[in-house]
Amino acid sequence: MPAIGRTRTGAFGSRFSFGGIASALVAVAAAITIALPVCAAEYRDDAGVFTISYDEAVWTFTPGTGGGFTIDCAPKACGGTDTSCFAGRLWVPLASVARLTREFDAKDTERAVLDGLIREKAERDKGNADTGAPEVVQPYRLIHTSIGHPVYASDYRVSLSGQLMRFLSFSTAARSYSVAIVCRAPQDALSVWRPRIDALIEGFRPAPDPFWLRWLARFGL
Repeated sequence: MPAIGRTRTGAFGSRFSFGGIASALVAVAAAITIALPVCAAEYRDDAGVFTISYDEAVWTFTPGTGGGFTIDCAPKACGGTDTSCFAGRLWVPLASVARLTREFDAKDTERAVLDGLIREKAERDKGNADTGAPEVVQPYRLIHTSIGHPVYASDYRVSLSGQLMRFLSFSTAARSYSVAIVCRAPQDALSVWRPRIDALIEGFRPAPDPFWLRWLARFGL
Protein backbone atom coordinates (compact mmCIF):
# COMPACT_ATOMS: atom_id res chain seq x y z
CA MET A 1 0.00 0.00 0.00
CA PRO A 2 2.74 2.69 -0.35
CA ALA A 3 0.50 4.91 -0.57
CA ILE A 4 -2.59 5.57 -1.79
CA GLY A 5 -4.50 6.40 -4.64
CA ARG A 6 -7.27 5.61 -6.89
CA THR A 7 -8.84 2.35 -7.82
CA ARG A 8 -8.57 0.75 -11.19
CA THR A 9 -12.36 0.74 -11.59
CA GLY A 10 -13.56 3.37 -9.15
CA ALA A 11 -13.86 3.70 -5.40
CA PHE A 12 -15.18 0.19 -5.02
CA GLY A 13 -13.46 -1.42 -7.99
CA SER A 14 -11.77 -4.79 -7.97
CA ARG A 15 -8.19 -3.57 -7.59
CA PHE A 16 -6.80 -0.62 -5.66
CA SER A 17 -4.05 1.34 -7.37
CA PHE A 18 -1.81 3.42 -5.15
CA GLY A 19 0.29 4.70 -8.02
CA GLY A 20 -0.65 8.37 -7.85
CA ILE A 21 0.35 8.94 -4.27
CA ALA A 22 3.36 6.63 -4.55
CA SER A 23 4.67 8.72 -7.41
CA ALA A 24 4.10 11.94 -5.46
CA LEU A 25 5.84 10.54 -2.38
CA VAL A 26 8.83 9.47 -4.44
CA ALA A 27 9.12 12.97 -5.89
CA VAL A 28 8.96 14.58 -2.45
CA ALA A 29 11.39 12.08 -0.93
CA ALA A 30 13.79 12.63 -3.80
CA ALA A 31 13.68 16.39 -3.30
CA ILE A 32 14.19 16.28 0.49
CA THR A 33 17.65 17.26 1.04
CA ILE A 34 18.29 -2.07 13.35
CA ALA A 35 17.50 -2.73 16.22
CA LEU A 36 14.16 -1.53 17.56
CA PRO A 37 14.24 1.93 19.13
CA VAL A 38 15.95 1.87 22.50
CA CYS A 39 14.43 5.04 23.95
CA ALA A 40 11.41 5.34 21.71
CA ALA A 41 9.42 8.46 21.12
CA GLU A 42 6.04 8.21 19.45
CA TYR A 43 4.52 10.02 16.47
CA ARG A 44 0.71 10.17 16.54
CA ASP A 45 -1.14 10.64 13.29
CA ASP A 46 -3.30 13.76 13.45
CA ALA A 47 -6.44 11.79 12.53
CA GLY A 48 -5.81 9.07 15.09
CA VAL A 49 -5.23 6.47 12.37
CA PHE A 50 -1.87 5.14 13.57
CA THR A 51 1.20 5.74 15.69
CA ILE A 52 4.88 5.12 14.94
CA SER A 53 7.42 4.45 17.67
CA TYR A 54 10.90 5.65 16.82
CA ASP A 55 14.33 6.39 18.27
CA GLU A 56 14.54 10.15 18.65
CA ALA A 57 18.33 9.94 18.60
CA VAL A 58 18.03 8.71 15.00
CA TRP A 59 14.92 10.41 13.57
CA THR A 60 12.98 13.66 13.75
CA PHE A 61 9.34 13.88 12.65
CA THR A 62 7.80 17.00 11.11
CA PRO A 63 4.01 17.05 10.58
CA GLY A 64 2.79 18.35 7.24
CA THR A 65 -0.66 18.97 5.83
CA GLY A 66 -3.38 16.54 4.83
CA GLY A 67 -1.94 13.76 6.94
CA GLY A 68 1.52 13.91 5.38
CA PHE A 69 4.73 14.18 7.36
CA THR A 70 8.49 14.03 6.86
CA ILE A 71 11.00 11.95 8.77
CA ASP A 72 14.57 13.25 8.72
CA CYS A 73 17.69 11.75 10.17
CA ALA A 74 18.59 13.50 13.43
CA PRO A 75 21.61 15.82 13.06
CA LYS A 76 23.94 13.66 15.16
CA ALA A 77 22.82 10.47 13.42
CA CYS A 78 23.02 11.68 9.81
CA GLY A 79 26.79 11.45 9.56
CA GLY A 80 26.70 13.57 6.43
CA THR A 81 24.32 11.24 4.61
CA ASP A 82 21.28 12.35 2.63
CA THR A 83 18.67 10.19 4.37
CA SER A 84 14.99 11.00 4.86
CA CYS A 85 11.45 9.70 4.46
CA PHE A 86 8.11 11.12 3.47
CA ALA A 87 4.74 9.63 4.34
CA GLY A 88 1.11 10.18 3.44
CA ARG A 89 -2.29 8.62 3.84
CA LEU A 90 -5.47 8.37 1.79
CA TRP A 91 -8.97 7.55 2.93
CA VAL A 92 -10.63 4.62 1.14
CA PRO A 93 -14.26 4.60 2.33
CA LEU A 94 -15.45 1.47 4.16
CA ALA A 95 -12.26 -0.46 3.30
CA SER A 96 -10.81 -2.77 5.93
CA VAL A 97 -7.09 -3.49 6.30
CA ALA A 98 -7.74 -6.97 4.90
CA ARG A 99 -9.42 -5.55 1.82
CA LEU A 100 -6.76 -2.91 1.17
CA THR A 101 -4.08 -5.57 1.56
CA ARG A 102 -5.85 -8.02 -0.71
CA GLU A 103 -6.57 -5.47 -3.44
CA PHE A 104 -3.24 -3.64 -3.45
CA ASP A 105 -2.07 -3.27 -7.06
CA ALA A 106 1.67 -3.89 -6.78
CA LYS A 107 2.44 -3.68 -10.50
CA ASP A 108 0.64 -0.38 -11.00
CA THR A 109 2.28 1.15 -7.95
CA GLU A 110 5.71 -0.08 -9.00
CA ARG A 111 5.29 1.57 -12.40
CA ALA A 112 4.24 4.81 -10.72
CA VAL A 113 7.29 4.75 -8.42
CA LEU A 114 9.61 4.22 -11.39
CA ASP A 115 7.87 7.02 -13.31
CA GLY A 116 8.38 9.34 -10.35
CA LEU A 117 12.08 8.48 -10.18
CA ILE A 118 12.48 8.92 -13.93
CA ARG A 119 10.96 12.41 -13.73
CA GLU A 120 13.09 13.33 -10.74
CA LYS A 121 16.25 12.15 -12.45
CA ALA A 122 15.39 14.05 -15.63
CA GLU A 123 15.00 17.25 -13.62
CA ARG A 124 18.15 16.85 -11.54
CA ASP A 125 20.50 15.25 -14.10
CA LYS A 126 19.58 17.16 -17.23
CA GLY A 127 22.90 16.55 -18.96
CA ASN A 128 23.43 13.03 -17.68
CA ALA A 129 19.98 11.48 -17.60
CA ASP A 130 21.04 8.27 -19.39
CA THR A 131 23.29 7.02 -16.57
CA GLY A 132 22.09 5.17 -13.49
CA ALA A 133 18.49 4.83 -14.70
CA PRO A 134 15.91 3.85 -12.07
CA GLU A 135 15.57 0.11 -11.57
CA VAL A 136 13.70 -2.26 -9.30
CA VAL A 137 15.94 -4.03 -6.79
CA GLN A 138 13.08 -5.81 -5.01
CA PRO A 139 9.49 -5.85 -6.30
CA TYR A 140 6.68 -5.31 -3.84
CA ARG A 141 6.34 -8.23 -1.46
CA LEU A 142 4.01 -8.73 1.45
CA ILE A 143 5.70 -8.82 4.85
CA HIS A 144 4.32 -8.66 8.39
CA THR A 145 5.51 -6.81 11.46
CA SER A 146 6.03 -8.60 14.75
CA ILE A 147 2.38 -7.96 15.66
CA GLY A 148 1.26 -9.50 12.37
CA HIS A 149 0.35 -6.24 10.61
CA PRO A 150 0.63 -6.49 6.79
CA VAL A 151 3.02 -4.22 4.89
CA TYR A 152 4.02 -4.20 1.24
CA ALA A 153 7.71 -3.37 0.74
CA SER A 154 9.83 -2.67 -2.35
CA ASP A 155 13.31 -1.34 -3.14
CA TYR A 156 14.60 0.84 -6.00
CA ARG A 157 17.99 2.11 -7.14
CA VAL A 158 18.76 5.28 -9.10
CA SER A 159 21.65 7.66 -9.63
CA LEU A 160 20.79 11.27 -8.69
CA SER A 161 23.29 14.08 -9.11
CA GLY A 162 26.07 11.53 -9.45
CA GLN A 163 25.18 9.65 -6.25
CA LEU A 164 23.70 6.17 -6.24
CA MET A 165 20.57 6.25 -4.08
CA ARG A 166 18.15 3.64 -2.81
CA PHE A 167 14.45 4.28 -2.35
CA LEU A 168 12.56 1.97 0.00
CA SER A 169 8.80 2.10 -0.48
CA PHE A 170 6.32 0.74 2.07
CA SER A 171 2.56 0.59 1.94
CA THR A 172 0.18 -0.46 4.69
CA ALA A 173 -3.29 0.38 5.97
CA ALA A 174 -5.22 1.37 9.09
CA ARG A 175 -8.84 2.35 9.79
CA SER A 176 -9.95 2.68 6.13
CA TYR A 177 -6.79 4.57 5.22
CA SER A 178 -3.95 3.47 3.02
CA VAL A 179 -0.62 4.68 4.39
CA ALA A 180 2.58 5.04 2.38
CA ILE A 181 6.14 5.68 3.53
CA VAL A 182 8.99 6.24 1.06
CA CYS A 183 12.55 6.49 2.40
CA ARG A 184 15.76 7.39 0.63
CA ALA A 185 19.36 6.67 1.59
CA PRO A 186 22.71 6.55 -0.23
CA GLN A 187 23.52 3.05 -1.38
CA ASP A 188 26.94 3.14 0.26
CA ALA A 189 25.28 3.84 3.63
CA LEU A 190 22.40 1.40 3.24
CA SER A 191 23.91 -1.17 5.62
CA VAL A 192 23.55 1.42 8.38
CA TRP A 193 20.22 2.94 7.40
CA ARG A 194 18.26 -0.08 6.23
CA PRO A 195 17.93 -1.52 9.77
CA ARG A 196 16.90 1.92 11.04
CA ILE A 197 14.27 2.29 8.33
CA ASP A 198 13.01 -1.24 8.97
CA ALA A 199 12.68 -0.32 12.65
CA LEU A 200 10.41 2.59 11.70
CA ILE A 201 8.12 0.19 9.87
CA GLU A 202 8.22 -2.23 12.80
CA GLY A 203 7.17 0.67 15.02
CA PHE A 204 3.97 1.26 13.00
CA ARG A 205 0.85 0.56 15.07
CA PRO A 206 -2.64 0.91 13.57
CA ALA A 207 -5.39 2.33 15.76
CA PRO A 208 -8.08 -0.21 16.69
CA ASP A 209 -10.77 -0.59 14.08
CA PRO A 210 -14.30 0.59 14.99
CA PHE A 211 -16.86 -2.18 15.36
CA TRP A 212 -18.46 -1.53 11.98
CA LEU A 213 -15.13 -1.91 10.18
CA ARG A 214 -14.44 -5.17 12.02
CA TRP A 215 -17.88 -6.30 10.91
CA LEU A 216 -17.13 -5.47 7.30
CA ALA A 217 -13.79 -7.30 7.51
CA ARG A 218 -15.56 -10.45 8.69
CA PHE A 219 -17.46 -10.47 5.40
CA GLY A 220 -14.36 -9.79 3.34
CA LEU A 221 -15.25 -6.15 2.65
